[in-house]
Amino acid sequence: MMMEKIENFDSLNDFLSQMDDNVSIISSDIPVETQMKYYELLGKNTDKLNKKDTEEQIPMLFSAETDLEEKKKILVALASFDDVKFFRTVEKYNQHPDPELKHWASMAYNHAKVNLENSFLPNKKILISTGLGGKGSKLRYFVVLVSDNPETPFSKTQKKVIKNEIDIVFKENDAEIETLDFHDNYVTLKMLLSLKVPVQSIFLQIISNCNELGRFMSERFIVTNVKELKPTEIQDIIKKENNEEQN
Repeated sequence: MMMEKIENFDSLNDFLSQMDDNVSIISSDIPVETQMKYYELLGKNTDKLNKKDTEEQIPMLFSAETDLEEKKKILVALASFDDVKFFRTVEKYNQHPDPELKHWASMAYNHAKVNLENSFLPNKKILISTGLGGKGSKLRYFVVLVSDNPETPFSKTQKKVIKNEIDIVFKENDAEIETLDFHDNYVTLKMLLSLKVPVQSIFLQIISNCNELGRFMSERFIVTNVKELKPTEIQDIIKKENNEEQN
């Protein structure tokens, strides 16, 4: 999504910054589709859960004879109770899950962990899950910075300026670079940013600093915490935005 469409990120930051340390971020990059299906199944089965029945199903979770769809239900059920035994069961399965249920098991593990923690904490934690996950108290984002002229590749000097400005602004805001890749007319980076720092302001500052040395960066950029975009997807977004500007 381009810059003017990311207000929801800063709204999320405003909300989460008030939560102090009562936030738990899923670290793994679980596909959004899996997350939605997990919560859908959770919603359908919440009222039907029975602790005794769930405990009796534990052996089925580790049996090769059990259907994968049934294992999904068992994992959701186990994660829904604030029970140490149930948590350890989910934890054990998550360490060596059926390959097809790798992401599902990770969702269940994080769900079970927060449920168990909340049974001991005076202030309840909320579980934050995005397609790209996070680390500690930081969310992971995939960002694309675009050349002011899509027909003109970045020069070596411009690439150096961009890298330097990213390093400076990131250091000031305790942001972490995981990957940084230059392409002809855009830059991609995967980063970790504190919940309390508005993502929009970070990149507006970087772009502004770069353009003080000669306008070569577009003030529009792409940011998402759902997934890493493929080159073809990035170029399609850039072309669409350029066409809209010209019309």
